Amino acid sequence: MEEPSRRTFLSGSFATIAGLTYGLRGSAADRSRAVRVDPEDLPKDAVADLDGIFDLVPAGSAVDREYQVVALADASGVETTEEFTYQTRQVVDSVDGLEAGAVSHVVSARTDPPGLLGAVVGSFEDLEPGERVGTDGDWRVADTGEVAVASTDGRLAFASGDREARVGAVEAAVTAARGETDTLLDTADHAAEAFGRFGDKRLAFLLRNVDGGFVPLSGAVEAVAAGFSQDPNDFEGRVENEYLLFTARRLDDATAERVVRQLDPGRVVDLELGREDGVVHAAVVSTEPPRHDREAAPDAHIEATREDGSVSFAHAGGEPVPAEELDLWVDGERPPTQPADEFDRFTDGDSFTVETDTLTTVTLRWFDEGENVYYDYVQRLFGGGAFETAYDVDAERLRVTYAGERPADPAKLTVRHRGEDGSRTSAAEFGDGELTVGDTATVEGVGMGDQVTVSLDVPPRPQGAPTTLVRFRAAPPRLHAYQHREGVVVRYHDDADRDAAEFEVLVDGEAADRQFADEYDTLSRGDDLLLETPPFGSEVTVEWTEPDEPVEVAQEVVVPRGHVETTYDGQQGTVTLTYREGPALPAETLSLTVDGDRAPVQPADEHDEFTPEDTLTVDAPPFVVVELRWERGEATHELAEAVTGREDVEASYDPDEGAVEFVYVGQQPADPGRVDVVRGRRPQAGDGSGTTAFEAEHDTLTEGDSVRVDGVDVDERLEVVLTDGERRRPLFTFTPRPRWAFSFEQREGTVVAVYTGESQRDADSFRLLVDGEPADTQPADVHDTLERGDEVELGSLGAGTEVTAEWVVPDEPREVHSHVVAPDAEFEFELSGDGETVTVEHDGGSAVDADDLSVAVHGARGSHLEEAWGQSGTEVTEGDTTTVDLPDGAGDGPLHVVVVFDGQEMLDHGEFDLSDGAD
Repeated sequence: MEEPSRRTFLSGSFATIAGLTYGLRGSAADRSRAVRVDPEDLPKDAVADLDGIFDLVPAGSAVDREYQVVALADASGVETTEEFTYQTRQVVDSVDGLEAGAVSHVVSARTDPPGLLGAVVGSFEDLEPGERVGTDGDWRVADTGEVAVASTDGRLAFASGDREARVGAVEAAVTAARGETDTLLDTADHAAEAFGRFGDKRLAFLLRNVDGGFVPLSGAVEAVAAGFSQDPNDFEGRVENEYLLFTARRLDDATAERVVRQLDPGRVVDLELGREDGVVHAAVVSTEPPRHDREAAPDAHIEATREDGSVSFAHAGGEPVPAEELDLWVDGERPPTQPADEFDRFTDGDSFTVETDTLTTVTLRWFDEGENVYYDYVQRLFGGGAFETAYDVDAERLRVTYAGERPADPAKLTVRHRGEDGSRTSAAEFGDGELTVGDTATVEGVGMGDQVTVSLDVPPRPQGAPTTLVRFRAAPPRLHAYQHREGVVVRYHDDADRDAAEFEVLVDGEAADRQFADEYDTLSRGDDLLLETPPFGSEVTVEWTEPDEPVEVAQEVVVPRGHVETTYDGQQGTVTLTYREGPALPAETLSLTVDGDRAPVQPADEHDEFTPEDTLTVDAPPFVVVELRWERGEATHELAEAVTGREDVEASYDPDEGAVEFVYVGQQPADPGRVDVVRGRRPQAGDGSGTTAFEAEHDTLTEGDSVRVDGVDVDERLEVVLTDGERRRPLFTFTPRPRWAFSFEQREGTVVAVYTGESQRDADSFRLLVDGEPADTQPADVHDTLERGDEVELGSLGAGTEVTAEWVVPDEPREVHSHVVAPDAEFEFELSGDGETVTVEHDGGSAVDADDLSVAVHGARGSHLEEAWGQSGTEVTEGDTTTVDLPDGAGDGPLHVVVVFDGQEMLDHGEFDLSDGAD
């Protein structure tokens, strides 16, 4: 098969892969596990083996968001966050106590309204990130200031967005985890098939909506799934990738192949197609693509401005650029006139002009074919603000009106209407001749949930150049109802202002005493209404009354929010529940169950009201689930959940024999059929009889009983699980090689190594290094056996010093964690008046080598860039600044700017709101 040239490849490849994926980079992603799956052989519960991670991702309706892109990363075997992509690293690093080695899988879902929502599963426990804002049984709900987190042992959900919305999202994830609401896999088209087929890949993702130029021929392709054996943004050599094209109409082989070639991030050298029921399956072999490399490109600032009938490019400072290395693209094509026709070197003060239409997309790219690297100095879409929309909800009619200052060519415009059911039509036209101010295209039949786009009918080249001018989604105004200490808060968070009288707040179907119209004439984003202390069990709803048939836009059932602490006494075989925080509750509204059965002791037997500091003790054998629930009518809410016996299993590893022994250390007799060992996602007994590994060895578990697993590799992951019907709950995870044995903390100039392992280990199994040399103090100098929380002080170490923990069993030492000592420096952030650049200034503290500093920028809709400080070979001291251009597609909404030391440590960060330019 003929391979395309690199320059041709650059014009057709799929740049959005880099922005859509949240996978792994580097050595952790070098395992190729490509598979060929016949749909008839696809397990019905294929995704159930992924540690239940998708149980933590609620349906879009539960979080008032629409999932756009969902990515699943297999993180098993990763030991340091440096091996993650930036997005996944930010998730892990933002949660205090969460270590890379404890992470098994990560799901990241990009949503509309813009935000990030997802889940992490692994072997972590006792996480306490951020400010606790609530508890829900064993789940701790907290907010870090950037993300909300709901966590329990081995499971974590996270969400970004405004505070109320993100906290509500992780609370919905907890509800989904209990099976009380639908999940993404239950409701999202194609999700179960995509992740069922590609769930064993290193990275899999599903792009649910291809409108907007992400995928070529978006009118023919509804959605795309992909499975990668390596990180698609950073791979070497040849890789095997797979794709599913969910089609709206039949694609011939030539068209399907062209689509796949544009999707694949590499240079395709082999491609096989298969078909089944409206789905095209492609197996691809590809080689390393050209790399985006800002540092390799000449350090030049090039500006693009539109003038009458043309776009001008001006070199506005910095290094000269060889003109033969510049490619100009207009509307997805390389025009015959290129910069090299006018210049040998494009340098400060030079400019050139290209004639364009009023509505156009332009790209000026630097490309070094010899080094196979590129960088876009300019990638702009002109005309995106030249349209206005007006929607009539009752008539289901959308009018798109041209408001540009200059006439435009309507023949270049494509208007598409995507129904909520996935159906697509070419919706309307602007007519013939010139498009002038006031010209309107009318789209009929635009129901709730439908989307209309106006795009340039040009190729999105090179590499995903923007073409969408208008994106409108017909949806009710967004409101969010949530519980607060003082009652229920209903907050308006739609972008458009609306008449407050358009909304009615109801409590159990009756108008509430307080309405938005009592306090506001017009509702703007952030306006809220407090309903004080509605009775528990009440249903608060908000209706949008503007349509002829009112639409419910927010709903919240009032349930008690309290923190109930559970303690298991393994010696006595009892669980004690202590009500630590919350309202007084009538005891008859509480129900206590043990292993799903009503407990013989109920709260009402001992209390009239269950109030803070009240306790309740119930007998419970090891390895059962104890739940305390509040119930009133159909409303129900879990206040506490405890799994007994979590601390009753220990593990040890014999490196000479390659064997792991799991020992029961509980003092109560236990049912061996309730607990099993899972190895490689399969029960260890593995004889198909349903007998557990412990049951195969013991009739009853007593203290000292054990199960031995032979032939265990040092990096193999084994898990002891509670078998609860068809569900498996993780109790204890063990890898012979410690997965996150130490963390390093900086405390007032002193570096402290903290043992965070899940199992006790001999202290002489570890060695601490400082810049590659043994530290003066070793763990064995301070401890005989290491238990969680044990510390080793390493003294005062200078910025840039690398401290490393090694596991020295067996003979070949293995790194388990490393940390670079960060300098003590502060920075200030300033957004330019035109909102296109951010200036970062060193505002005091330690001097830092510029080579060790970079600035990362996160914009709305997932746009991202990371650039070096820009003064290589110098020290950055107080008053020094650097300026960073905002990434293309930053759009409206939140903007996060992070100063990063040595590629991994955050020194400082700033936040702006591009929707109104406010800091």
